[in-house]
Amino acid sequence: MKHVVTMHSERRIAERQESSLETMITDGPVQSAIVLLEDISEAGFGMISVAPLTPGDLIRVELPRVQSRSAAVVWQSGVRFGCTFETPITADELQSVTEAGAERQALAQRRAATGWRPSVAALAA
Repeated sequence: MKHVVTMHSERRIAERQESSLETMITDGPVQSAIVLLEDISEAGFGMISVAPLTPGDLIRVELPRVQSRSAAVVWQSGVRFGCTFETPITADELQSVTEAGAERQALAQRRAATGWRPSVAALAA
């Protein structure tokens, strides 16, 4: 399903915070895909994805500690996308998402530094 969106170049409703959060998108023309959120604000987010999306596509994005949200793709440049939430998230929700992303990144760095690998039993589960 396409959603008609007009957006002025680099004109944003809210200031975005940097992110490096891996998360999942669903719906739209792709069943589900893992994406990397590059930045996020109350109004929307930027992401990197190889999913076959185009401006106007409607998606759902999983946000840690917050319910999944509907969003529309408003621009695309290669594998980079800009999206706007259909209903903005609150400042508290934004803080929860950015904190969760920072915690996930710190855990991944600790695991990489110690050479941690998942066990065979965990992978089989």
